[in-house]
Amino acid sequence: MSDRLRVEITFECEQIEELLRKYSRLLGRLSGAAPDEVEIAAVGALLHSFYNGVENLFKRIVIAEEGQLPRGDFWHRDLLESMARPATGAPVISVALCDRLKPYLHFRHVFRSAYVLMLQWDKMAPLVEDLAGAFAQLKSELKDFVDRPDRGPAVHP
Repeated sequence: MSDRLRVEITFECEQIEELLRKYSRLLGRLSGAAPDEVEIAAVGALLHSFYNGVENLFKRIVIAEEGQLPRGDFWHRDLLESMARPATGAPVISVALCDRLKPYLHFRHVFRSAYVLMLQWDKMAPLVEDLAGAFAQLKSELKDFVDRPDRGPAVHP
């Protein structure tokens, strides 16, 4: 693994951590209370941004290791799935984490395609509740990926 990719993985993880830190007060207010329309829109932007960060990580890894991104109508899904089931080499993330991230990918698509007023809290709430756990698992699995003996000295995202 190149030093550049190590730095990029660390940078993207730091960006996601900053995103979650900046929105932590909003997330704390949602505990047990139904959000209003403005809060739903803000949480929608947060969830969208979170998955964009995850996808940025994966894009950097695929470009560094394979030279190009997947192509076609379903390249976003293919990119995520390739992290758990690569054509060659060891996976970057587990199948379990891939499955855990798929609802965030789906939400990102909905957020980009629909009017904010169409967002449904009951569908967003499970993503919000799992956000910290999903990110913790991602960081842990990325650390394992970076720390693999065949990849050289470790950098901790």
